[in-house]
Amino acid sequence: MKYDEFYRKNRSKLVGIAYRILRDKNDAEDTVQNVCLKLLESWKSINILDIEAYSTRMVHNEAVQFLRDRTEKSELNEKYAPLTAAADTRLIDNEFALELNKALCKLTDTQRDALLLKQERGLTYPEIANIMNESEANVRQLVSRARRQLASTLNIKF
Repeated sequence: MKYDEFYRKNRSKLVGIAYRILRDKNDAEDTVQNVCLKLLESWKSINILDIEAYSTRMVHNEAVQFLRDRTEKSELNEKYAPLTAAADTRLIDNEFALELNKALCKLTDTQRDALLLKQERGLTYPEIANIMNESEANVRQLVSRARRQLASTLNIKF
C-alpha cells in the first residue's frame, strides 16, 4: 500500500482515536499529524504486516504521552503568562490588553505556549520544538493556528 492511500483511508479513524483520549480536536489533529509525519519519514523501510494496527498504536501512545507532557507544559504557561500581562500600555490600551488576555486563554495550552515562546521570547521554531518536545513542523502549525484563532477572536483582518 502506498502512503497516500493509507493516509486517505485511515486519517479520520486515527483522529477519532486521538480525540477520544485528548478530548480536543486541535490536539487530536496535531497528534495524528505527528504520527503521520513519522510514518511518512520511514514509510519505505517499515516492514509491518498490519500498518493500520501499528499506526493506531502509535496514535494511542502519542496521545497518552501528550497528556503526560501537559503537566510539564502547564508549568510553561505559568512561567510565560506574565509576559502578556506586562504589555506596554503606552502602545496598547488597557481594554485591548484585556481582550488579548481573554483571547489567549481561549487557545489550547500547546498553541499558547508555542505562540508566546515565538512572539514574546523570539525563539526560533527549532528552539521551541526542543523546549516543547514537538516536531518543528508541529510547532509551526501550532503558532499558525494560534495566530489565526487570535485574529478571529479579536476580529483582526490581515
